[in-house]
Amino acid sequence: IVYGEDPRQGYTDDFVFYHPELKFYFPYPSSWTLYNSPSQVQIAPEDGKALIILSLSQTNGLEQSAQADIENFGFTVIDSRSTSINGFPAYVILADLIQKDQATGQPIEDSSVRVLNYYIQDKEIIYVFRGISHTNDFNAFTNDFKQTMNNFRRLTDPARINVEPVRIKLVKADRTASLKGILKSSGAADSDLEELSVINGMKLEDTVNKGTLIKSFNKKYMD
Repeated sequence: IVYGEDPRQGYTDDFVFYHPELKFYFPYPSSWTLYNSPSQVQIAPEDGKALIILSLSQTNGLEQSAQADIENFGFTVIDSRSTSINGFPAYVILADLIQKDQATGQPIEDSSVRVLNYYIQDKEIIYVFRGISHTNDFNAFTNDFKQTMNNFRRLTDPARINVEPVRIKLVKADRTASLKGILKSSGAADSDLEELSVINGMKLEDTVNKGTLIKSFNKKYMD
């Protein structure tokens, strides 16, 4: 039985996001929280004053993807340039997004958002990073944005690529002991013990009689 999310669709470890199927990885700020979904990755600090989004472009070509976003979002471009990110062709635009009153069409005072956009091409796939913040706060987050985007890299480590989903396995207690003792004997990591106690509907100090079937995780632990 598969338990939890499939790491082959992306997982985090020590504030690095890995995607085994698409074979890329990048770091993100250690105080920020990452949310992974099939359509995009979102990373945000606790105060919500900034946001990093990673998604896929629906347009072919780096500059064409950037131009499509300029038109679709109504970006006011401050700077744009071609570059390379760790061997990947890339295109960068820095732009402002000024919100307008729907009734009058006039800019709303103090509503400007600044967006740092990185378009990174890997064969036919174009990844789009956006670092977003209120214009007044943008400088405080610029290094966080660039540290993440500039460290987008090819994933080649087999140990990071060949990951498998966590599965539940049934373990027969070979002796009468505490749930914690039986779980440890089954190879469970200390970090998983509390979660496994919930799955088993028991406390870690509860006694498990010899021959009882309990649930544990069938997974490999990285060094």
